[in-house]
Order: sequence, then structure tokens, then C-alpha cells
Amino acid sequence: MQQRSQHLDAASRDTRKLATRYAEARQEFRVAQARAVLRSVGQGSVKDREARVTLAVVDEQFKMDLAEQELKAARDHIGTLRAQLSADQSIGAWLRAEASLPGSTWGA
Repeated sequence: MQQRSQHLDAASRDTRKLATRYAEARQEFRVAQARAVLRSVGQGSVKDREARVTLAVVDEQFKMDLAEQELKAARDHIGTLRAQLSADQSIGAWLRAEASLPGSTWGA
């Protein structure tokens, strides 16, 4: 149980790092997008400008999307670790209760 708790602590630290990386990637994307929009003013139709902006920020968009998915996966992992720890605690409580029953051979 202690080992699982340590894994949960480590996963929490990793998740904080991934959250920071996602926030940084999102900021880079937004800045790149704003710059691309400003560069495209007056250059063709609205659809043309949107296409130029999309092409200009495709790398930043990918980095942001990847960081977001890594963060989601890390959060899911934490949820799994919490569920496993909870199961361990329930089993431990059951074993303690079982050992304290009269006539039980567990506590002997």
C-alpha cells in the first residue's frame, strides 16, 4: 500500500509538470495564432485568411494538442492509482476485521 501511495505522489508531481507544459504550449499557440491573424489582415477572403492562419500555427496547435492529451492521460493514471489504493485500503480493513472476529484463526 505504501508503494502505491508513493506511485500516486510521483504521478501527481508529473501531472503538475504536464499541466505547466500544456499551459505553456497553449500560450505559444495563442500568440502564434494572433500574430498570424494580424499578418493576414487584408489578404484575400475570410476563408483564405483562416487557411493561412491555420497553416501558420499548425506546429503550435500540434504541440498544444499533444500536451493536452498527455495531461489527460496523466490525470486518468492518477484516477487509476487512487482506485487501486482505495481497493488496497478496503482489503486491509476487511483483513483487520476478519482477524478480530471470535474464533478466527487469522489473529492466532
